[in-house]
Amino acid sequence: METLAIKRRRFSAFYPGEKPQLTLAPDSRVHLAILDAMQDYDILPSSYVKSLFSSDGYIRQRLTELQKGHYIGVPEGWSHPEKRHRVRPLEVWPRGFQYLGDRVKKRTRGNDHVNHKYLRSVIEFHRDRLAGKVTSLQVSPIDLGQRMLVPDNVWMIEYSDIEKATMYFLQEDDTGTERLRGHERFEFGRKSLRTMLQNYVQYFDDRLYERHFPTVSVLIHTTKHDRAHETIPDLIREVVPERWQPRVLIMGIPDFLSEPLLLPEPNDNMLASDYIRLRNGELERFNIMETLKATELRKRR
Repeated sequence: METLAIKRRRFSAFYPGEKPQLTLAPDSRVHLAILDAMQDYDILPSSYVKSLFSSDGYIRQRLTELQKGHYIGVPEGWSHPEKRHRVRPLEVWPRGFQYLGDRVKKRTRGNDHVNHKYLRSVIEFHRDRLAGKVTSLQVSPIDLGQRMLVPDNVWMIEYSDIEKATMYFLQEDDTGTERLRGHERFEFGRKSLRTMLQNYVQYFDDRLYERHFPTVSVLIHTTKHDRAHETIPDLIREVVPERWQPRVLIMGIPDFLSEPLLLPEPNDNMLASDYIRLRNGELERFNIMETLKATELRKRR
């Protein structure tokens, strides 16, 4: 027996009730495998979880059991008018971590807003499936004097063939709600996209990145197309000196937060597509994997 039923009542993933409807038998391998895969991310779409296993229908049933038992669930604060007919986000709940026992991995879990956490987690899922070795890095908040620089993510990727090429990234994820700018007199103490860019200019000007990396680039992901292709490039032209402009890479992410139907397929790796960046004030494309492979090839010569 995989599960022990407590009582029968109609189950809703969006209104799961105060008490779980079932309790898993100890050490259920398939349920443990699902929880183990999910704990690598704060939130994952149910379709992404199912993609990690070979039997879609079987895993769908196991996900329902885990939700009925309050081992996983829809994150608090997530909603959509058509939520019953859309892919839903899922997270591991405290009972799920208890069930994992000594299998729980030591990783810092975010305390950001549910939409920001969801966006960040989906990007992490695609990042981890790039054709290279990806490693998350723990970097303390960066002291800029009067302000702190706290990226949403820090990571590196290595590509190896005969030689090895490595890139380091500081990541910023925008759900479309980040302020673009504020009043000049009052903006300094409040985060906006412009103050964020100003912070990175200081970070590069003072060469603070050398404390952790030989070189580093900044990735900006946003769910708003106009921000990716117009607003953010304009802010970079305004704030970032030309020598640092190529270090800032921008990508527009489909706005699945507003419409879950826009969620990229789990095997359609959006981070393998092109970013854009500015060089001498002009936009150009930039591809992480193409750049890594070209760097590795140059090192052979």
